[in-house]
Amino acid sequence: LVVYDTETGSYTSLPGADDPEYVQSNPSWSPDGKSVVFARAKVYRKKSIEDASSILLDENDVPEFIEDKEPYKYDLYRVPFNEGRGGVAEAIEGASHNGMSNFFAKYSPDGKWIVFTMAENYMLLMPDSELYIIPAAGGEARRLRANTSRMNSWHSFSSNSKWLVFSSKVNTPYTQLFLTHINEQGQATPPVVLDRFTGNDRAANIPEFVPIPANSISQIKEQFLDAYSFLRAGMANERTGNYPEAVKAYLRGLEAEPENVELLNSLGFALFQQGASDRAVVALEKALEVDPKHWKAHNNMALASIDLGEFEVAEAHFRESLAIEPQAAIYNDLGVV
Repeated sequence: LVVYDTETGSYTSLPGADDPEYVQSNPSWSPDGKSVVFARAKVYRKKSIEDASSILLDENDVPEFIEDKEPYKYDLYRVPFNEGRGGVAEAIEGASHNGMSNFFAKYSPDGKWIVFTMAENYMLLMPDSELYIIPAAGGEARRLRANTSRMNSWHSFSSNSKWLVFSSKVNTPYTQLFLTHINEQGQATPPVVLDRFTGNDRAANIPEFVPIPANSISQIKEQFLDAYSFLRAGMANERTGNYPEAVKAYLRGLEAEPENVELLNSLGFALFQQGASDRAVVALEKALEVDPKHWKAHNNMALASIDLGEFEVAEAHFRESLAIEPQAAIYNDLGVV
């Protein structure tokens, strides 16, 4: 963890949370500003990834996590801020060394509670993640009654510490916001979905209560949506078989980047799945104009061509796909043609 000085514009590491042998993340201030709670896990070292030239790893770099689901667990620690001088980090009772992964700690503004996320492993987007509450000083962790059956996280307290808003995917592939009341004993009510806060093609994440009148916000700008955002949205819809919504997402992404080959290819596939192979061919032809070596676009073009009865065209695209990226399933499709 590092401290940013807003007056000098400088960064300095926070002693006690800057150990190179650990991953240190998710910092959260105590209400009095005297300490910081954060998630910590032992650094995973592997020769092939230490020599990697990119910050982002490919799935093939770490099959032990992607395929074998090797455990990786975080614990919550607390370090004194001490005017940026830090101190000794101490494990928080109830949220560390419990055989689970503990992360995203948030203090209640009255300083009484810490609510955090617990899952079997890892950190982001865990389907089994649930919200737990402990006394701020540490103690027995209690599962909140507000938890849904799928992915509970991104929580935030109201300024009076009586309400907690969080995200869940219990109803849709996109996270929705839920609200629960927290009483004096740290017990939560069943959750209420805030359905007006979420569109059917958007995820609602990282909500924050702000103690200002509702009319104080004059405008919200969509500053952080890009082509990749809509690609991800479309793919999420595809996974649930909602191809009409996937097409809408891909088209919105293409408004931002008309020649994005991944969006064009995905649009073509989604249209093919809807039986609109003539429109799929148009999108896939453009994808191949942008990147003639895109093997997935060749494969999808072959599928759409079969649907249109153009078997020679399909054969040609299957062969192009195989020349770029040999795949057993595509050899099988070629044999059928």
